Amino acid sequence: MEADQLTKRIIGFNIQVTHFEAAWKLHQDYSIETQKGVVTFLEHREDDNSKKIAEMMRDANGLEL
Repeated sequence: MEADQLTKRIIGFNIQVTHFEAAWKLHQDYSIETQKGVVTFLEHREDDNSKKIAEMMRDANGLEL
């Protein structure tokens, strides 16, 4: 099928979002050793975002290094 034929078949639609639910995924399904390794790796990076994620992982997963 040619591109112009496909273009004619595209339709638009609107959807109203009534509920949005987010979830944190901070390696909680991994072993404690793996979690600690990820936290250690992130803490040694230079950027602030990595350090913040490491802090969030420690808090969320109850890790003590």
